[in-house]
Amino acid sequence: MEVRLYNTEKRIDIACSIVKKSIVEPESFYIAFPFGLNAGKHFTEVAGGIIETGKDQIPGSSNDWYTVQTFTSVRNSNSQLLLGCTEMPLMQFGAINTGRYKAGALPQGTNLFSWPMNNYWVTNFNAEQRGGHSWKYYFTSSGDPTDVYASKFGWGCRVPYLTRILPGDGSGDGKNEGSFITGWPSNVILVASEPGENENSLLMQLRETGGRHSDIKLVNGLTGKELKVREVDANGKDVAALTTPDKAPAVTVSASAAAVPSIGPHESKFFRISLE
Repeated sequence: MEVRLYNTEKRIDIACSIVKKSIVEPESFYIAFPFGLNAGKHFTEVAGGIIETGKDQIPGSSNDWYTVQTFTSVRNSNSQLLLGCTEMPLMQFGAINTGRYKAGALPQGTNLFSWPMNNYWVTNFNAEQRGGHSWKYYFTSSGDPTDVYASKFGWGCRVPYLTRILPGDGSGDGKNEGSFITGWPSNVILVASEPGENENSLLMQLRETGGRHSDIKLVNGLTGKELKVREVDANGKDVAALTTPDKAPAVTVSASAAAVPSIGPHESKFFRISLE
């Protein structure tokens, strides 16, 4: 087990590695994170959104363990503790709840238990988990208890931005960092991006994390000029009109009809950004 500290941000990583023996008898192991936070509640990013663990979910659905996406959080009204793990996403909250099967149960406390591996299942899984295994936890604390902060930290750790060092001289010598696209709303994260059909555009999927409406007004970080942004579908085609199955016009959603493209609370949308 290796503890890694960062000079550039408030973050701790714990890198774990084991060499597992071949054992076919039922077994599992957990790693405990005994977080202590007064009046703390659990919030977890699951597939597609953030829930208060055990509360904001379908009645009767699984609450013994969860598949965490980029983060899980213990928070109160003025602070939060954040934890995530890309390679081993199964976690249990409050206590070790394996086999509890109690509908509507809530976490019993603020403890977190990572569940790296087990061989309890009798179908569709290997009978044992042998060999070398490595994984990493990342965590931090903050006085900002919002989903916006938690999402940025979790996504930033799991899918860090690609960076590039450009040696040379010129007017940028005094800058230690920069972005060629600026103006991002603080509550909007980039989910995915790919080059457009021509070399002067990007297709981007954005997601709103703070529960509020936001305009998408982006600026070229190199020239300072506003970039052209228009809403498209998942295939990159302009969102011009939606029609009912019988071809009768239903509702028009036009990027050109609105002065500024926007994204609503908790929405996920696609946009094409022209870089010309």
